[in-house]
Amino acid sequence: VRNSGAVTVVEGAGLHACEYMTNGTVVILGETSFNIGAGMTGGEVFVLGRNEKFINTEYVVPVPMNQDAAARVHAILEDYFAATSSSTARAVLDNWEGSRGELLWLLPKKVAATVNAEVEKASGAAA
Repeated sequence: VRNSGAVTVVEGAGLHACEYMTNGTVVILGETSFNIGAGMTGGEVFVLGRNEKFINTEYVVPVPMNQDAAARVHAILEDYFAATSSSTARAVLDNWEGSRGELLWLLPKKVAATVNAEVEKASGAAA
C-alpha cells in the first residue's frame, strides 16, 4: 500500500506493506510479512497481532497507543464493518479491550519522536 492520504483497512498484507507511505491511515487486521513501513515518512499504521519482527525499524517504530489513536482506529473499524460486514472487524470490535492491547501503532521515526515528547510532557505535567 503506497498511501498518500487515504484511510484503508486490509485483512492481510504481503511484503512491503505501507512502503513509501506519506500520509493517511492503514489498519491491517490479518497476517503480514516483512518490511512493514519501508520508506514511510508520514501517516500511521495499526497492525493487529504481534508483528514486531516484520517492521522496518529504519523508518517506523511502535508507539504506545493513546486514547485519541484508539478512538480513531475504533471509528475506522466501525465504518469498515458497516460497509463490509467483515467478520474479522466484528470480532475485533466485539473484543475491543483485548483487541486494543494487540494493536501495534506504527509511526515514522520523526513523528514518533514528537508523539513521545508530547506523552512525556503530559506525564510531567500530571506528576
